[in-house]
Amino acid sequence: MRFDSIEFLLFLPLVAGLYALLPRGWRWILLLIASYAFYAFWRVDYLGLIVLSTLIDYGVSRRLERVENPRWRTALMGISWTANLGLLAYFKYGNWVVENLNGALPPENALGLPNILLPVGISFYTFQTLSYTLDVYHRRIQPERHLGYFALYVTYFPQLVAGPIERFDRLGPQLRLSENLTWTGVGRGLQLVLFGLVLKSAVADSLAPVVDAFYEQPEAYGSLDAAVALLFYAFQIYADFAGYSLVAIGSAQIFGVELMNNFSAPYRAHSIAGFWQRWHVSLSTWFRDYVYIPLGGNRTSRWMWARNILVVFGLSGLWHGAAWTFLWWGLGHGLLFLIERRVQPWAYKVPVVLRWLGVQAGVVLLWVWFRSPDASTAQAVFSRLLEVPEALRLSVPPMAVGAWLGLAVWEAWAGTRRLDALMAQTSVGVQIAVYALLVYGLIVGSPPGGAEFIYFRF
Repeated sequence: MRFDSIEFLLFLPLVAGLYALLPRGWRWILLLIASYAFYAFWRVDYLGLIVLSTLIDYGVSRRLERVENPRWRTALMGISWTANLGLLAYFKYGNWVVENLNGALPPENALGLPNILLPVGISFYTFQTLSYTLDVYHRRIQPERHLGYFALYVTYFPQLVAGPIERFDRLGPQLRLSENLTWTGVGRGLQLVLFGLVLKSAVADSLAPVVDAFYEQPEAYGSLDAAVALLFYAFQIYADFAGYSLVAIGSAQIFGVELMNNFSAPYRAHSIAGFWQRWHVSLSTWFRDYVYIPLGGNRTSRWMWARNILVVFGLSGLWHGAAWTFLWWGLGHGLLFLIERRVQPWAYKVPVVLRWLGVQAGVVLLWVWFRSPDASTAQAVFSRLLEVPEALRLSVPPMAVGAWLGLAVWEAWAGTRRLDALMAQTSVGVQIAVYALLVYGLIVGSPPGGAEFIYFRF
């Protein structure tokens, strides 16, 4: 069920209404059923994968609570890793591995390509359950003894298919509280839902046709077209994913649950490190805590530290998709990070505006690898950028330009302040005017049909 669908706009108030009517002790059951129904709207049969992952990690965590022998604890953790990462590897990377093997094998020995459909959200809920078992293994948290509450933590519908990737010690206790609905919570939640839908439908979906037209045939366009497409895509993917995250945060807020902020004005960052502290925060902190630090972090030699950085960024790239282009995108950020640290003593002598321009230019150029379906497309895009500027050939609707400028102005003004926090500081009249403007933008600015959220593919 997509957040920008009529079904969800009926589903959310229905669940909230039933939630308000039920006694506290029954609310978790409603939310669990609603979460399974929310996911089943895509594929009922893939619910079994979530249930399997839930049961395995619940059983492993309960055994870890009672086992003291280090070898047995490691074996139990191995069961969780093998099951979760095995399912993720098969469904997400199975086709890709076979394609690469076939490229290295003689045609007569080529393997048949398995017909594997990627389950929606598998990358997100797999990382969420892995963080839980790892925290139990390292005794950072006590395991959840109630299977129902643990299942709700794994499947909580606002953040099930595209995050934020929540830790159990943050989300689990909130789900147990089963807070009553309040006017303040519902109001804040609806503000974020509305703003998130505007970002997705009125901004991201308006920019998408221009970007898609360019990437379908980059050879047909010139350098000015390439520059416009690259800038539009940088804002499209941000509006798309930040919009989803705000709808998720707002939906949870209605039920009194506070999810973590996943974005914090990333295009205001004037360093690569700063960008990753602001972009997809739940994923970057996951890799920091469960990959980078266990590898040794920065408490090692210079070369081992560089290796750790490249491993983390490379894995982050592959997490987004089974393609070499995602790997190059991740490693590109890793290399920029290493270069930035190397020149840091001198970089602070450069005016902050120039540092910001350099960082954002690097981020926008690396988006080419992220967006391109293959290396040849990326090479074609880069070759267009090097051509002598000529007249714009792309058809750029005024709505797309307005959406791009509107988001740029908003980011420059609001910065890291979230809409609900800003509205709390204004008068009722200003709030009504803002809501009216958002509703108008959603109705008038949303292209017919719309597109799937980009991060649903990951």
